[in-house]
Amino acid sequence: MQHWDHECDVVVVGSGNGALTAALSAADGGATVLVVEKAPQFGGTSASSGGGVWIPNNRYAIAARAEDSMEDARDYLRHVSPRGIIDPELLETYVTEGPKLIDYLHERTNWVRYRNLAYYPDYFPEGPGGKTGNRSMEPEPLHASALGPDFKHLASQHPQTQMPGGINFTQEEGAVVLAATKGWFRLTAKLVLKYLLDFRMRLKTVRDGRLTMGNAGVARLFLALKDRQVPVWLSTPMQSLITNGDKVVGVMVTRDNRPQFVRAAKGVVLAAGGFERNQKMREQYLPAPTDSSWSAGNLYNTGDAITAAQKLGAATAQMDWGWWFTTAKVPGHPKAYLSQVEKGLPGSLTVNLQGQRFSNESQNYVSFVSDMLKNPSNTPSYMIFDADFRKHRPVASVLIQG
Repeated sequence: MQHWDHECDVVVVGSGNGALTAALSAADGGATVLVVEKAPQFGGTSASSGGGVWIPNNRYAIAARAEDSMEDARDYLRHVSPRGIIDPELLETYVTEGPKLIDYLHERTNWVRYRNLAYYPDYFPEGPGGKTGNRSMEPEPLHASALGPDFKHLASQHPQTQMPGGINFTQEEGAVVLAATKGWFRLTAKLVLKYLLDFRMRLKTVRDGRLTMGNAGVARLFLALKDRQVPVWLSTPMQSLITNGDKVVGVMVTRDNRPQFVRAAKGVVLAAGGFERNQKMREQYLPAPTDSSWSAGNLYNTGDAITAAQKLGAATAQMDWGWWFTTAKVPGHPKAYLSQVEKGLPGSLTVNLQGQRFSNESQNYVSFVSDMLKNPSNTPSYMIFDADFRKHRPVASVLIQG
């Protein structure tokens, strides 16, 4: 007879956007829910990300009078999805139910709010159904005071998504500041002044009280869960799934330095991220060469949920694919820096070990790295630029000089 230390209807493993949304939905469906998170802070990869969500025909795009349609969204996804891999039913569900999800989050919570990104293009805007904007959203900024003492448990933004000193900006603001387009200096000064004048935060912490991007998105979902009194256990890694016959009935976790057994009467949701920090899994599944230190992802993403499910015979697919980015390792930083801005700007080029260009630097980052992975000699690559580029453009962790 299994002994249970804790019982609930649904256990959600992970605390990023997907996990917290699943927990919210389960709670609103009448289930008792528990969220368990391996890290000492909540938010996972989502917290350190740009916070963007791609859902065509969402309420914010409609309010902006975007020219789009369900059929255009279907055409685009069919165009970019590998044939024989993507389930047509799943594609249709994403197109039709995605906008309803955003409606649900907006209408059923007091916290979850997004804003339309009018000029953030699809990866392939020239393709069938592609658009140059109005499909991606980013979270509305939120002040950290809304979290109260839970703010210290919110995982930090990646320093690349901040200005020097840890000053946050939105995606729209970042597009101006990082690319040094018209008005960048005035905007930078405004953000710095806002940071300095936030006296209630400056007396407590160096972290910016104005939450943006991934931090804002995770914080808003967390607050919605808090309204529903859903507990989030931090520093609680899942060790294994517990079964009864062919059914998963709970999880074993480590909490307070001891194993605890949690019963999940209605199910376990695995939403614990990828395996970018697991060198063995990278070598098993990803194209070579590969190294976990090249990742800008969450330090706790070691594929625990994937391996736990595999032990029970769960099927996997597309394990050799990722959300590809070129990165640069910066001395003194545990996470690599993405080069999504500077790589595509005029005045630079990227070459491989033979000094040869192998792709169009200005295309979307996923396609660029896909070209990069076609030949092992493309890794590492070298970004070449002159003094004028360096003066006016950001490079990895070092921002504009002049």
